[in-house]
Amino acid sequence: MNSEKAQQNALEDIRLNVKLKLVALWASLMFFVIYLDYFHLYMPGKIEEILAGKMFVFDITQVSLLAGLATITIPALMISLSAALPAKANRWTNIIVA
Repeated sequence: MNSEKAQQNALEDIRLNVKLKLVALWASLMFFVIYLDYFHLYMPGKIEEILAGKMFVFDITQVSLLAGLATITIPALMISLSAALPAKANRWTNIIVA
């Protein structure tokens, strides 16, 4: 009888806090971006292109570096903000940023 009860408890869905789900989603996005950037550098000739000031077909400029910084910084900040903000502010921040 105890084994039946243990099996029922083992199959229950655990309700996760929404903040934890949001943190996991933002962290997953950051790991995906890092994964793509890391393995992109292993493509032949890519490091030489970067050293020559090219990124794909675009020139590397201050504006492109600033855009890249914003693209990475915002999701990185959202990991901690999703855990720290109160529910109402968290909801609107995630809706606007996402």
